[in-house]
Amino acid sequence: MSKSTTVAKITLFLYFRMILTMGISIYTSRVILKELGVEDFGIYSVVGGVVGLLNFFTNTMATSYQRFFCVEIANGNSLGLRSMIGTALSVSGIWSIVVLLLAETLGLWLVWEKLVIPEDKHFVALVVYQLSILTFIVTLFQSIYSAAIISFERMNFFAYVSIVEAALKLGVAFSLQWIPTNRLLIYGILMLASHLVIFLSYQLFCFRKFEECKTFFSFKKENIKKLFSFSSWTLIGTFANVFQTQGASILLNLFFGPVVNAARALSFQIYTAVTTFTRGFQTAFSPTMIKTYENKDYSMTIRQLMTSSKLSFFLVFLLAIPIFLNTQSLLSLWLGAENVPEYTAEFIKWIILIGMLEVLASPIVNIIYAKGEIKWFQIVIGVVNILVLPMAYVILKLEAVPNPLIVYYVTIGFCVLTQFIRLIFLAKALSFGLWNYCREVILPVVFFSLILFFINRIFPTEDIETFYNYIGALIVSEVGSIVLIYFLFLSSDEKGFVDNLFKKCVRIFAK
Repeated sequence: MSKSTTVAKITLFLYFRMILTMGISIYTSRVILKELGVEDFGIYSVVGGVVGLLNFFTNTMATSYQRFFCVEIANGNSLGLRSMIGTALSVSGIWSIVVLLLAETLGLWLVWEKLVIPEDKHFVALVVYQLSILTFIVTLFQSIYSAAIISFERMNFFAYVSIVEAALKLGVAFSLQWIPTNRLLIYGILMLASHLVIFLSYQLFCFRKFEECKTFFSFKKENIKKLFSFSSWTLIGTFANVFQTQGASILLNLFFGPVVNAARALSFQIYTAVTTFTRGFQTAFSPTMIKTYENKDYSMTIRQLMTSSKLSFFLVFLLAIPIFLNTQSLLSLWLGAENVPEYTAEFIKWIILIGMLEVLASPIVNIIYAKGEIKWFQIVIGVVNILVLPMAYVILKLEAVPNPLIVYYVTIGFCVLTQFIRLIFLAKALSFGLWNYCREVILPVVFFSLILFFINRIFPTEDIETFYNYIGALIVSEVGSIVLIYFLFLSSDEKGFVDNLFKKCVRIFAK
């Protein structure tokens, strides 16, 4: 494909970023857990999760901004892009006020009255909550500049900033050992400061590289109407998704307390590390898919959809193999056997399975958003996602001995359902049969997963005891999976794309 050189460069940047940030992030979690303790670590996770419920604003607006920025860039409308960026600043300011109102009323009530927090930690939890609100507002404005960078396809910048961000978090974690008291409070302050540094990095980069970003608040009625019209429907689906994710943390807190929240937070560390590279790979395709759809090059859009979907799934799988081989031993090595909260290993396995389904959703959503007719798509997906928590709550209530894994069982079931719903809307957006997608993406993914499942049943890996046996099993699993994927589950076009991508990466690396 014509995009292979660009994707190769971005992939190389993201690959090295992934290695560095994954290692730093995983080690940082170990340090934070040790310095804060399991209880404070769980409190920070669940209190931040309340504000995380409001992150649907950030996710919604970032998606909306990227969509409209890409359209203006595809049309070569520099003045229109400048005006749209100014409008985005105004809209983010309006949403910040809305967020403050929600956070200081409903959110504050939830933290004060409902969450299971030890009495002596209540005041600190409330202060950390206020710091989390400020952090959220910073990331809301940051989404404007990150959307601009993605739209201009300058994703290599993310590699540099992500490394800096990971290093800052590691520095914050290490600094806690010199804090004698109130470590949870100091940690919240330092995390806010690190987010401010990252925001300024994005903003300064955009000011230097893109003239269109050198603008301030704009209240052009037409643009505000476009953004609010699109984002209002996007808001439904994004809110439902964040409600499902962050609400699950609150639900687990209500039934099982902050220690289980610590286990969930650690599982999300692994989930984020595994899916970061894949989402970066999809980010390389995202603006191009929107632009090719806008230019009515539907055949290229479909090819990018198929390739992005399959390769994203297989990348997540390959990255997950080392974790699935022996999760408990890796956790003991990572955190120390005495520091691993109960259910952490099970949470990690299930959240990665959910992540595999989610990476199949992103390319489809990009195309549906590019079409712009998202009203019923967001309503249907939103309603289905919102049902996850009530369903999990009812099952937990009915069980004599509640099991926290119920939340994951219900979530993965609804993930499968929402994926089929997305396919129906995709068929309408691109006017092609669902069988094409099922044949090209779903069947290869399902057959590959079944093959690996049966191989694992015949040769179980849970009882690997020595480090050398683990490395040997890892090499065999990775090489075997790559051979299966390449020769059995990629089309001739996709093999050509992968070959070309690999050659480009080698040439870029050689330089």
